Amino acid sequence: LYCLKRAVARTVNLERCFGIDEAFRGQWLVHNSPTPALLQRGPTCGMVAIVMVARSRGLEVTVDQVLDIGRRLGVTSRGEMFSSDWMASLAREVMPKEATVRLEDASLLEDTPGLLRLLLGAGLVLVPYDCAPNSAVCLSGGEKAHWGVVTGLLLPGPAPPHTRYTRGTRGGLTSYHLVTETLLAEEETLARVKEGKVKLVVRQSKSLELELYDRFTNKFSAL
Repeated sequence: LYCLKRAVARTVNLERCFGIDEAFRGQWLVHNSPTPALLQRGPTCGMVAIVMVARSRGLEVTVDQVLDIGRRLGVTSRGEMFSSDWMASLAREVMPKEATVRLEDASLLEDTPGLLRLLLGAGLVLVPYDCAPNSAVCLSGGEKAHWGVVTGLLLPGPAPPHTRYTRGTRGGLTSYHLVTETLLAEEETLARVKEGKVKLVVRQSKSLELELYDRFTNKFSAL
């Protein structure tokens, strides 16, 4: 929650610097799964993404171990990863046998109930995208290819949700309500979500901070 608070404050301050103040007014439904922060060395963002997911599941695994597995599978040389199919194959080797690893179309990122259901069910989403120098999402034709982990969602709404759908607010985030799985059955509340302002919470390996990104499926390809 502390990391999420920092991401919200940083994003609000940045948008206000550019005269964008409307985006973070009102009430927000929030879910975020805790993940460890880890910086990459060399072109290992994909390896680090898998390690962050694995460690969030209690697995003791290192980037070097994942890199060795990737080399054995023939899907990487120095840690670079340019294929979602290869990434899925590598993740299946690293994660425990009972874990489910599957490829998803990027449209999953636009499916608010589907994505929220996956995240609330302890799922995480690895996404490849172009990453700008300031860690923002950009379009560079794959020349700045990067991997991140979608760990949560911020869903804007017109009013606070009913208390039966949340775990309350925490740590001074009085407008941010931590949601539970019961919200998934409340179609009316989800229908009021302002889809164009939904934010993805992303953990990536060029920063120790969480990032908040808008949803643009032409910039992401979900795994």
